[in-house]
Amino acid sequence: MRFAERFIGWVFGIISNNWYPVLINGQPFDFFKSTRGVKQGDPLSPTLFILAAEALSRGLNALHLNLYFCGFVLPNSSPNINHLTYADDTIIFSSSDTTSLRLIMEFLAKYEATSG
Repeated sequence: MRFAERFIGWVFGIISNNWYPVLINGQPFDFFKSTRGVKQGDPLSPTLFILAAEALSRGLNALHLNLYFCGFVLPNSSPNINHLTYADDTIIFSSSDTTSLRLIMEFLAKYEATSG
């Protein structure tokens, strides 16, 4: 997915400019800067989650294009399925051969490095 530099700048500005107050015994004490994430209740949060979930889903679907990947086997009339996602839970289906599991783990490592 490619995004315009302006959009990336907006998102980065929202994520990197979070300051939180600290209360000690009910009295304001100091602020600290958040280094990652969006504020709770931020309207941008669901959008960013959906973008990241879509990247995960497309990457898992792309595994079927790899000749060495052996997915979960269903009857011939059924669609290929390799994952189910609901809210923030994902179930990944695969055969148990070493190559397929290694390909899944490599993709998840790349996704983790990209998404932070």
